[in-house]
Amino acid sequence: MSRKLNYLLIFLIAYSLELNAQDSSIAIGIRTQIRSKILNENREILISLPEGYSNNKKPYPVIYLLDAEEHFFHVAGIVEFLSSQKRIPPMILVGIPNTKRMRDLTPKTETDSLNKFSISGGANLFAEFLEKELLSFIEKNYRTCPYRILAGHSLGGLFAIHAWCAHTRLFNAYLAVSPS
Repeated sequence: MSRKLNYLLIFLIAYSLELNAQDSSIAIGIRTQIRSKILNENREILISLPEGYSNNKKPYPVIYLLDAEEHFFHVAGIVEFLSSQKRIPPMILVGIPNTKRMRDLTPKTETDSLNKFSISGGANLFAEFLEKELLSFIEKNYRTCPYRILAGHSLGGLFAIHAWCAHTRLFNAYLAVSPS
């Protein structure tokens, strides 16, 4: 009888430990899609909201991050860390993964001889998508303040420079890291 009681006691203790050790998820952001009529495709969008976003009514500046499939998670961590240290204000991070990187992030060349890649040169169309579809979607669905940052690396950096020169009213600040 004592042996059965010991087994029962061990089982109950183990079961209670199991109940107390439930996993909880760590969420960096959300994944959504918007339909682009301009680009004629669905675009996946990654969004990371600042800590405390749901507990207040404050508007936030927005960082629009190109090449999000490569950079979203570590940039979200950097933004969270720097804002927790009061180095930057809390911000909304909007990641834009690529569907056709060469098409979207490269400007059209001036001469046909330089345009060796028929899939390139769609930067103006991509900028139109940002202006007329993505920015308005974010501003309609999230509390944003009128301060937008565009960040890109490599071809994303090239697009950031192109946007800075050709579409000067879209963003307030541009970050071009190692532009191609």
